[in-house]
This record gives sequence, structure tokens and C-alpha cells, in this order.
Amino acid sequence: MNHKIYEEWLVSNEELSPKDAATLREHLQYCESCSRLAIAWKEVDHRLADAPLVSPKSNFVDRWRVYLEADQQKRLRRQNSLMLFGTWTITGGILITLVVVAWPILRSPKILLLAYLYQFVSLFKLINLMQDMIAIMSRSLSVSNALGWLVLLTGVFSALSVFWFISIRYLMSPRRLSK
Repeated sequence: MNHKIYEEWLVSNEELSPKDAATLREHLQYCESCSRLAIAWKEVDHRLADAPLVSPKSNFVDRWRVYLEADQQKRLRRQNSLMLFGTWTITGGILITLVVVAWPILRSPKILLLAYLYQFVSLFKLINLMQDMIAIMSRSLSVSNALGWLVLLTGVFSALSVFWFISIRYLMSPRRLSK
């Protein structure tokens, strides 16, 4: 037989319904272990009710606050140590991965330096080309042709502005999903 429900009813402080109380009384008449539990629980309940209240020692709150602060500091130091260890571990792993991946380049830095030198020279060539283009455009903007160039540049600038505005608006608007 399952005594769990009767044991829960015995130690519960809730008021039982009349039907449950009658069922419990009937069960206690023939179940010796539940009867012993009921008697023992009543004894415990009476002892707890009769026991004097014990007040805490003086400065309990202050000592508890000191303990709590020390415990929080200990946890914070541990958390910081773990974060530092994790950060160093991840950084070390990334550095090892970079060394392994870049090992062929590190073995012969001559190729890498030549590639950077080529990029540097290409950048200067591009700047020189842009300077030549600006010089040609400024020479072709003579006084007699200035109004035509001004109208043309204003039109190009306006078209680019409209294109930019439409692009920003398209990118910022929410996408519509079709069903």
C-alpha cells in the first residue's frame, strides 16, 4: 500500500477536507507505521511550539555583512582569474593558429616584402594618375567652356545624390516578405 499521501497529510499544516480527514482517521486505525508517525509528529510539533525563541548573538548582522562581502570578493577574484585565463588561452590559440597558417610567409619574408613594395608603388601610381586626370580636367575647363562644365558637373552630382538617397532608403526600409 502507498503511504506517501497519508504521510504528507500528517505533516502538512493545511486544513484537510472532511472526506480526506475521515480517510486519514480510518487509515490510522489499522496502519501502525502511520500511527507512530502521527504521534511522533504531534510530539515534534508540541516541542517546537513550546521551545523558546533564540535571539542571534550581538553584531550578527555586521558579521554576516563582512562574511558576505568577503565571499563576494572571493567569487569576483575567481571569476576574474578564470576570465583572464580564458582570454590568455584563446589569445595563445589564435597566435599559434596564425603562426601555423603564416609559416610559409614567415619562412621567406622576401616575398611578403616584395608584395608590400608592389602595393606601395601601385598606390603612388594611382595617386599620380589621379593628379594627371585632375590637371587635364582643370585645363579643359576654360573660361569659355566653364558654364557647360558647371552644368554637366552639377547634373552628375545631382544624379549621384539621388542615387545615394534611393540606395540609403532602400537599405534602411524593412524587407517585405511575399507569401
